[in-house]
Amino acid sequence: MKIDLVYLWVDGSDEKWLEKKNVELEKNGKLPVEAIGKYRSNDNDELLFSLRSVKKFAPWVNHIFIVTDNQTPKWLDTKNSKITVIDLMEIMPKEALPCFNSTIIEFFIPNIPNLSEHFIYANDDMLFMAKTKQNYFFTKKGVPIIRARRSKIKNIFPVGQKFEEVTGNASIYDRNKLNSKKLVYDIVGDYNYCFEDSHNIDAYRKLDILNILNIPMVAEKFGKTIKNHFRDENDFHRILFHLFGVAKYDYKTVGRDFWTKLFQYLTFRFREQPIYTDDIKKYMSRSLFHKKLTCVQERSDARYTKSNHDYLMKIFPDKSEFEK
Repeated sequence: MKIDLVYLWVDGSDEKWLEKKNVELEKNGKLPVEAIGKYRSNDNDELLFSLRSVKKFAPWVNHIFIVTDNQTPKWLDTKNSKITVIDLMEIMPKEALPCFNSTIIEFFIPNIPNLSEHFIYANDDMLFMAKTKQNYFFTKKGVPIIRARRSKIKNIFPVGQKFEEVTGNASIYDRNKLNSKKLVYDIVGDYNYCFEDSHNIDAYRKLDILNILNIPMVAEKFGKTIKNHFRDENDFHRILFHLFGVAKYDYKTVGRDFWTKLFQYLTFRFREQPIYTDDIKKYMSRSLFHKKLTCVQERSDARYTKSNHDYLMKIFPDKSEFEK
Protein backbone atom coordinates (compact mmCIF):
# COMPACT_ATOMS: atom_id res chain seq x y z
CA MET A 1 0.00 0.00 0.00
CA LYS A 2 1.38 3.41 -0.99
CA ILE A 3 0.91 6.06 1.68
CA ASP A 4 1.83 9.68 0.96
CA LEU A 5 2.37 12.43 3.52
CA VAL A 6 0.94 15.94 3.12
CA TYR A 7 2.08 19.04 5.02
CA LEU A 8 0.81 22.61 5.07
CA TRP A 9 3.68 25.07 5.55
CA VAL A 10 4.11 28.83 5.62
CA ASP A 11 6.92 31.23 6.40
CA GLY A 12 5.17 34.11 8.13
CA SER A 13 8.28 36.28 8.03
CA ASP A 14 8.47 36.35 4.24
CA GLU A 15 8.03 39.97 3.12
CA LYS A 16 6.11 39.19 -0.06
CA TRP A 17 3.74 36.91 1.81
CA LEU A 18 3.25 39.52 4.56
CA GLU A 19 2.52 42.22 2.01
CA LYS A 20 -0.13 40.04 0.39
CA LYS A 21 -1.61 39.22 3.81
CA ASN A 22 -1.72 42.89 4.87
CA VAL A 23 -3.52 43.88 1.67
CA GLU A 24 -6.17 41.25 2.38
CA LEU A 25 -6.43 42.32 6.02
CA GLU A 26 -7.26 45.87 4.95
CA LYS A 27 -10.13 44.54 2.86
CA ASN A 28 -11.51 42.46 5.72
CA GLY A 29 -11.26 45.03 8.49
CA LYS A 30 -10.74 44.05 12.12
CA LEU A 31 -10.60 40.32 12.73
CA PRO A 32 -10.17 38.31 15.96
CA VAL A 33 -6.62 37.41 17.03
CA GLU A 34 -7.49 33.72 16.74
CA ALA A 35 -7.97 34.23 13.01
CA ILE A 36 -4.89 36.31 12.24
CA GLY A 37 -2.44 35.81 15.14
CA LYS A 38 1.24 35.77 14.07
CA TYR A 39 1.81 32.52 15.96
CA ARG A 40 -0.22 30.77 13.26
CA SER A 41 2.43 31.51 10.63
CA ASN A 42 5.67 31.52 12.65
CA ASP A 43 8.37 29.25 11.29
CA ASN A 44 10.68 27.75 13.90
CA ASP A 45 12.10 24.96 11.70
CA GLU A 46 9.32 22.63 12.83
CA LEU A 47 9.00 21.24 9.29
CA LEU A 48 12.73 20.56 9.14
CA PHE A 49 12.57 18.53 12.35
CA SER A 50 9.35 16.83 11.28
CA LEU A 51 11.01 15.61 8.09
CA ARG A 52 13.95 14.35 10.13
CA SER A 53 11.45 12.42 12.23
CA VAL A 54 9.95 10.91 9.07
CA LYS A 55 13.36 9.74 7.93
CA LYS A 56 14.11 8.23 11.34
CA PHE A 57 10.77 6.74 12.31
CA ALA A 58 8.57 6.44 9.17
CA PRO A 59 10.83 5.61 6.19
CA TRP A 60 7.91 3.75 4.58
CA VAL A 61 6.28 7.06 3.54
CA ASN A 62 5.93 6.90 -0.24
CA HIS A 63 5.99 10.58 -1.23
CA ILE A 64 5.87 13.90 0.61
CA PHE A 65 3.86 16.90 -0.56
CA ILE A 66 4.41 20.33 1.00
CA VAL A 67 1.53 22.70 0.29
CA THR A 68 2.60 26.35 0.41
CA ASP A 69 1.65 29.82 -0.78
CA ASN A 70 4.35 30.44 -3.39
CA GLN A 71 7.11 29.67 -0.88
CA THR A 72 9.81 27.05 -0.44
CA PRO A 73 11.86 26.38 2.72
CA LYS A 74 15.38 27.70 2.14
CA TRP A 75 16.93 24.52 3.48
CA LEU A 76 14.80 22.12 1.41
CA ASP A 77 16.46 20.02 -1.29
CA THR A 78 13.91 20.49 -4.05
CA LYS A 79 15.85 18.05 -6.26
CA ASN A 80 14.90 15.18 -3.96
CA SER A 81 12.53 12.99 -5.96
CA LYS A 82 10.57 12.05 -2.85
CA ILE A 83 9.32 15.61 -2.22
CA THR A 84 7.02 17.88 -4.21
CA VAL A 85 6.20 21.48 -3.29
CA ILE A 86 2.59 22.33 -4.21
CA ASP A 87 1.43 25.92 -4.60
CA LEU A 88 -2.09 26.83 -3.49
CA MET A 89 -2.87 27.93 -7.04
CA GLU A 90 -2.49 24.33 -8.18
CA ILE A 91 -5.27 22.98 -5.98
CA MET A 92 -7.62 25.87 -5.12
CA PRO A 93 -10.05 27.89 -7.28
CA LYS A 94 -9.28 31.55 -7.99
CA GLU A 95 -12.17 32.80 -5.86
CA ALA A 96 -10.63 31.15 -2.78
CA LEU A 97 -7.30 32.97 -3.20
CA PRO A 98 -5.37 34.46 -1.58
CA CYS A 99 -6.00 32.14 1.34
CA PHE A 100 -4.54 32.47 4.84
CA ASN A 101 -7.02 30.00 6.27
CA SER A 102 -5.64 26.48 6.74
CA THR A 103 -9.12 25.24 7.61
CA ILE A 104 -10.20 25.96 4.03
CA ILE A 105 -6.97 24.78 2.41
CA GLU A 106 -7.29 21.34 4.01
CA PHE A 107 -10.48 20.65 2.05
CA PHE A 108 -8.58 20.97 -1.23
CA ILE A 109 -5.81 18.49 -0.39
CA PRO A 110 -7.42 15.75 -2.56
CA ASN A 111 -6.75 18.01 -5.58
CA ILE A 112 -2.99 17.52 -5.22
CA PRO A 113 -1.74 15.99 -8.50
CA ASN A 114 -0.57 12.38 -8.14
CA LEU A 115 -1.57 12.16 -4.46
CA SER A 116 -1.97 8.51 -3.47
CA GLU A 117 -5.37 7.12 -2.50
CA HIS A 118 -4.11 6.54 1.05
CA PHE A 119 -2.36 9.47 2.69
CA ILE A 120 -1.58 10.95 6.07
CA TYR A 121 -1.82 14.65 6.83
CA ALA A 122 0.24 16.76 9.23
CA ASN A 123 0.67 20.33 10.28
CA ASP A 124 4.32 21.30 10.06
CA ASP A 125 4.67 21.15 13.87
CA MET A 126 3.71 17.47 14.12
CA LEU A 127 6.41 14.82 14.49
CA PHE A 128 6.98 11.10 14.75
CA MET A 129 8.57 10.23 18.08
CA ALA A 130 9.03 6.45 17.71
CA LYS A 131 9.15 3.87 14.96
CA THR A 132 5.83 3.37 13.24
CA LYS A 133 4.49 1.02 10.61
CA GLN A 134 1.81 1.54 7.99
CA ASN A 135 -0.68 -0.35 10.16
CA TYR A 136 -0.50 2.47 12.71
CA PHE A 137 -2.61 4.54 10.28
CA PHE A 138 -4.44 2.01 8.08
CA THR A 139 -5.80 -1.52 8.49
CA LYS A 140 -4.65 -4.30 6.14
CA LYS A 141 -7.72 -3.51 4.03
CA GLY A 142 -6.72 0.13 3.76
CA VAL A 143 -9.32 1.52 6.17
CA PRO A 144 -8.13 4.67 8.01
CA ILE A 145 -7.53 4.31 11.73
CA ILE A 146 -8.74 7.29 13.76
CA ARG A 147 -7.07 8.09 17.07
CA ALA A 148 -9.82 9.58 19.22
CA ARG A 149 -9.57 11.54 22.45
CA ARG A 150 -13.11 10.57 23.35
CA SER A 151 -15.33 7.81 22.07
CA LYS A 152 -18.76 6.26 22.40
CA ILE A 153 -20.48 9.50 23.39
CA LYS A 154 -24.17 8.92 22.86
CA ASN A 155 -25.02 12.12 20.98
CA ILE A 156 -23.16 14.65 18.86
CA PHE A 157 -24.81 17.38 20.91
CA PRO A 158 -26.11 17.29 24.49
CA VAL A 159 -29.70 16.16 24.52
CA GLY A 160 -32.15 19.02 24.72
CA GLN A 161 -29.67 21.77 23.78
CA LYS A 162 -29.92 23.87 20.66
CA PHE A 163 -26.94 24.33 18.35
CA GLU A 164 -26.72 28.03 19.21
CA GLU A 165 -26.52 27.20 22.92
CA VAL A 166 -23.66 24.75 22.41
CA THR A 167 -21.63 27.11 20.21
CA GLY A 168 -22.33 30.32 22.10
CA ASN A 169 -18.96 30.71 23.86
CA ALA A 170 -16.91 28.45 21.61
CA SER A 171 -13.63 29.55 20.03
CA ILE A 172 -13.45 29.75 16.24
CA TYR A 173 -11.61 26.42 16.18
CA ASP A 174 -14.20 24.69 18.37
CA ARG A 175 -17.03 26.32 16.45
CA ASN A 176 -15.62 24.89 13.21
CA LYS A 177 -15.64 21.41 14.73
CA LEU A 178 -19.20 21.88 15.95
CA ASN A 179 -20.23 23.05 12.48
CA SER A 180 -18.85 19.83 11.04
CA LYS A 181 -20.64 17.69 13.64
CA LYS A 182 -23.90 19.51 13.00
CA LEU A 183 -23.56 18.98 9.25
CA VAL A 184 -23.01 15.25 9.69
CA TYR A 185 -25.97 15.14 12.08
CA ASP A 186 -28.20 16.89 9.53
CA ILE A 187 -27.24 14.44 6.78
CA VAL A 188 -26.98 11.03 8.45
CA GLY A 189 -28.87 11.64 11.67
CA ASP A 190 -27.58 11.02 15.17
CA TYR A 191 -25.42 7.98 15.76
CA ASN A 192 -23.70 6.59 18.81
CA TYR A 193 -20.11 7.31 17.98
CA CYS A 194 -19.11 10.92 18.36
CA PHE A 195 -15.48 11.69 19.16
CA GLU A 196 -12.67 14.25 19.08
CA ASP A 197 -9.72 13.54 16.81
CA SER A 198 -6.30 13.70 18.42
CA HIS A 199 -4.58 16.87 17.19
CA ASN A 200 -1.83 15.08 15.34
CA ILE A 201 -0.84 13.25 12.17
CA ASP A 202 -3.91 11.43 10.89
CA ALA A 203 -5.05 9.16 8.06
CA TYR A 204 -7.38 9.71 5.08
CA ARG A 205 -8.59 8.13 1.86
CA LYS A 206 -8.75 10.51 -1.07
CA LEU A 207 -11.81 9.02 -2.78
CA ASP A 208 -13.84 9.11 0.44
CA ILE A 209 -13.11 12.84 0.85
CA LEU A 210 -14.11 13.56 -2.73
CA ASN A 211 -17.35 11.61 -2.28
CA ILE A 212 -18.13 13.48 0.93
CA LEU A 213 -17.48 16.85 -0.72
CA ASN A 214 -19.90 15.87 -3.50
CA ILE A 215 -22.79 15.28 -1.09
CA PRO A 216 -25.19 18.12 -2.10
CA MET A 217 -25.59 19.60 1.38
CA VAL A 218 -21.83 19.45 2.04
CA ALA A 219 -21.07 21.05 -1.33
CA GLU A 220 -23.59 23.80 -0.66
CA LYS A 221 -22.40 24.58 2.87
CA PHE A 222 -18.68 24.41 2.09
CA GLY A 223 -19.17 26.43 -1.10
CA LYS A 224 -20.29 29.37 1.02
CA THR A 225 -17.04 29.36 3.01
CA ILE A 226 -14.29 29.11 0.38
CA LYS A 227 -13.96 32.89 0.20
CA ASN A 228 -13.15 33.08 3.91
CA HIS A 229 -9.53 34.08 3.41
CA PHE A 230 -8.99 34.09 7.18
CA ARG A 231 -10.40 31.75 9.81
CA ASP A 232 -14.10 32.29 10.30
CA GLU A 233 -16.61 30.85 12.77
CA ASN A 234 -18.67 29.52 9.87
CA ASP A 235 -15.88 27.31 8.49
CA PHE A 236 -15.87 23.52 8.72
CA HIS A 237 -13.14 21.47 10.37
CA ARG A 238 -11.63 18.43 8.61
CA ILE A 239 -13.05 16.21 11.39
CA LEU A 240 -16.00 16.18 8.99
CA PHE A 241 -14.19 13.53 6.93
CA HIS A 242 -13.58 11.26 9.91
CA LEU A 243 -17.11 11.63 11.25
CA PHE A 244 -18.49 10.61 7.86
CA GLY A 245 -15.82 7.92 7.71
CA VAL A 246 -17.17 6.33 10.87
CA ALA A 247 -20.80 6.81 9.87
CA LYS A 248 -20.57 5.66 6.24
CA TYR A 249 -17.25 3.91 5.57
CA ASP A 250 -16.62 1.93 8.77
CA TYR A 251 -13.41 3.73 9.75
CA LYS A 252 -11.70 2.16 12.74
CA THR A 253 -11.32 4.21 15.92
CA VAL A 254 -8.85 3.61 18.73
CA GLY A 255 -8.27 5.44 22.00
CA ARG A 256 -5.19 6.07 24.11
CA ASP A 257 -3.75 3.09 25.92
CA PHE A 258 -3.95 2.93 29.72
CA TRP A 259 -0.34 3.98 30.39
CA THR A 260 -0.54 6.97 28.07
CA LYS A 261 -3.75 8.08 29.76
CA LEU A 262 -2.22 7.69 33.23
CA PHE A 263 0.96 9.54 32.31
CA GLN A 264 -0.91 12.45 30.74
CA TYR A 265 -3.36 12.63 33.65
CA LEU A 266 -0.59 12.79 36.23
CA THR A 267 1.44 15.43 34.39
CA PHE A 268 -1.63 17.60 33.82
CA ARG A 269 -2.85 17.07 37.36
CA PHE A 270 0.31 17.92 39.25
CA ARG A 271 2.20 20.36 37.01
CA GLU A 272 1.32 23.73 35.57
CA GLN A 273 1.54 24.21 31.80
CA PRO A 274 5.28 24.04 31.02
CA ILE A 275 6.69 26.97 29.09
CA TYR A 276 10.45 27.29 29.05
CA THR A 277 13.58 25.20 28.62
CA ASP A 278 13.38 23.05 31.75
CA ASP A 279 9.84 21.98 30.95
CA ILE A 280 9.76 21.57 27.16
CA LYS A 281 10.43 17.83 27.38
CA LYS A 282 7.48 17.38 29.73
CA TYR A 283 5.28 19.46 27.43
CA MET A 284 6.12 17.30 24.44
CA SER A 285 5.62 14.12 26.47
CA ARG A 286 2.16 15.30 27.47
CA SER A 287 1.15 15.81 23.85
CA LEU A 288 2.26 12.32 22.82
CA PHE A 289 -0.39 9.96 21.56
CA HIS A 290 0.45 6.28 22.08
CA LYS A 291 4.05 7.49 22.47
CA LYS A 292 4.34 7.64 18.69
CA LEU A 293 3.38 11.18 17.72
CA THR A 294 3.62 14.66 19.15
CA CYS A 295 2.58 18.19 18.22
CA VAL A 296 4.88 21.06 19.15
CA GLN A 297 2.43 23.92 19.12
CA GLU A 298 3.83 27.37 18.42
CA ARG A 299 3.79 30.03 21.11
CA SER A 300 4.36 33.77 20.84
CA ASP A 301 6.98 33.89 23.62
CA ALA A 302 10.54 33.97 22.23
CA ARG A 303 11.92 32.02 25.19
CA TYR A 304 9.54 29.17 24.47
CA THR A 305 10.44 29.25 20.78
CA LYS A 306 14.16 28.96 21.51
CA SER A 307 13.76 26.18 24.06
CA ASN A 308 11.53 24.36 21.62
CA HIS A 309 14.11 24.58 18.85
CA ASP A 310 16.99 23.58 21.13
CA TYR A 311 15.17 20.53 22.39
CA LEU A 312 14.20 19.37 18.91
CA MET A 313 17.81 19.74 17.83
CA LYS A 314 18.83 17.40 20.63
CA ILE A 315 16.29 14.79 19.54
CA PHE A 316 16.94 15.09 15.81
CA PRO A 317 20.53 16.36 15.38
CA ASP A 318 21.25 14.64 12.05
CA LYS A 319 20.36 16.17 8.69
CA SER A 320 17.91 14.24 6.58
CA GLU A 321 18.07 13.52 2.86
CA PHE A 322 15.49 16.29 2.40
CA GLU A 323 17.94 19.07 3.31
CA LYS A 324 20.53 20.74 1.11
